[in-house]
Amino acid sequence: MIKEILLELLLCVGFAVSVMILIILASIWVGKVLWNEN
Repeated sequence: MIKEILLELLLCVGFAVSVMILIILASIWVGKVLWNEN
């Protein structure tokens, strides 16, 4: 029972971290594109 809860927590944390990394990379890419256009 405890292992299942920990596994779900790990999946949620991993998903949240991956989404945060994707958002950060996207914002950096958009910033570079806007910086190059100016």
